[in-house]
Amino acid sequence: MPRLLTLFVAAYWTTFFAILALAALGEVRGAGFPVLHALVSPAGSPFQVPAGAPVSALLATGFLLVTMLFVWTMATVLFEVRQGDGEEPARIALASAAGAMAVLLALGVWSGTQDVLSAVTLQFIALLASHGVIQAEAARRDARSRAAEPVDAGTARAMAIGAARHSMLSRLSRRDPSPTKRF
Repeated sequence: MPRLLTLFVAAYWTTFFAILALAALGEVRGAGFPVLHALVSPAGSPFQVPAGAPVSALLATGFLLVTMLFVWTMATVLFEVRQGDGEEPARIALASAAGAMAVLLALGVWSGTQDVLSAVTLQFIALLASHGVIQAEAARRDARSRAAEPVDAGTARAMAIGAARHSMLSRLSRRDPSPTKRF
């Protein structure tokens, strides 16, 4: 069964960063979106990022990269061959998303935006909650697979034969059967 919460989390962040990438791409073409424009270059800030600036192009590229990482996470979770295959792409995507939000925070602080800290902090908290959801789902899946795992009779038999052999050799050499020293 695919991990539904991980799929929903990845779909949400894919949509979120795709919208941010489109907004930054709009800034590159001169048709800026007010939200991104307020975060990158508000009207009253001393630092103005003109439409079409390389900063907007780099932001669009970064957001698109994060979007593709979340798409990769969704595809890996949906088509995973072994359980747990989707954990590593999810970690990479969430770390990249946190990095993109840190860049957005730095640009907002540098340009003098007033409420950028609260807006980006909210997204950091949501990313942290998403990471917690993914880790909890992985822990639940691991616990369920360990509980359902039957005891291998061959392994138990080999361990019993090894313990009997160790005990027999200890008796023959007249040593203590315990492998640890007593003081």
